[in-house]
Amino acid sequence: MVKKLLILIMILFVQSCGIETLLFNSLSSNIPEDPGGVENRILAGTTSLFNSGMADLISSTGESLAIKSGQIEPDGKFIIELSSKIDVSNAIILLRNGNRVLMDIYPRLNKANTIEESREDSFRIKVVESQIDERSTAYTIMIVEKLRQS
Repeated sequence: MVKKLLILIMILFVQSCGIETLLFNSLSSNIPEDPGGVENRILAGTTSLFNSGMADLISSTGESLAIKSGQIEPDGKFIIELSSKIDVSNAIILLRNGNRVLMDIYPRLNKANTIEESREDSFRIKVVESQIDERSTAYTIMIVEKLRQS
C-alpha cells in the first residue's frame, strides 16, 4: 500500500513539474527542432512621387517599428523589414525624400503564432494595397489630427 502511494506521488510530481515533456519530446523523432526564433517579415509598397529616399513604419507615438528601414528605389518601390514577433496596429508608413514626406496608415499586421507560420510566404510578405501619394498623406494627417483631438 505504501509502495503504491509512493508511486502515485512520484507520477503526480513528474506530471506537475513538466519533466515528462523533456523526456517524451527527446524520444520522439517527428517533432521539428526550434531553429532559434521566428523570421522577419517584409512590408512592400510603391510610390509614384519619389524615386529615392527612406521608407519606415512608425507607431502612433512616432517610434520606428522596423528592424531595417527601407530604401526607395528609382522605380518607387520600397521594402521595410519588420519583426514577426510583434503586433502592428494603426501604424504609419513614412516615406522621406529630403524635406518631402509622404504617409499612409497601415491598419493591422498580426504577429506569427508559430515558427512555421512565420516562414509562410503569405505571412512573410505584405504588400501595401494603395499607392502612397498626396491623397494618402492628406487622409493620414486628417485621421491623426482627429485622433489627437478625441
